[in-house]
Amino acid sequence: MQHPVTSSQAFDMVGISVSTSLKAGVPVKVVSERLGHSSPAFTMTVYQHVLPGMQSDAAAKFSAEVFGEDEDDEATEGGG
Repeated sequence: MQHPVTSSQAFDMVGISVSTSLKAGVPVKVVSERLGHSSPAFTMTVYQHVLPGMQSDAAAKFSAEVFGEDEDDEATEGGG
């Protein structure tokens, strides 16, 4: 017997998909298009709670690209 998915469960699944996609580095424009949102700005307004932990990841990746540092080096510089 199949159990129907409630609207609440469907919303939860969408949220998990969005969070996972953004954390994996999928561009917000792509995520927004997949959701059928009118713009990436709307997607970011709704899912901005996903971003705080992503800021340090972005900084480490930028540093690695610009300065040739290993992303793990930055985490160990201040801690050891």
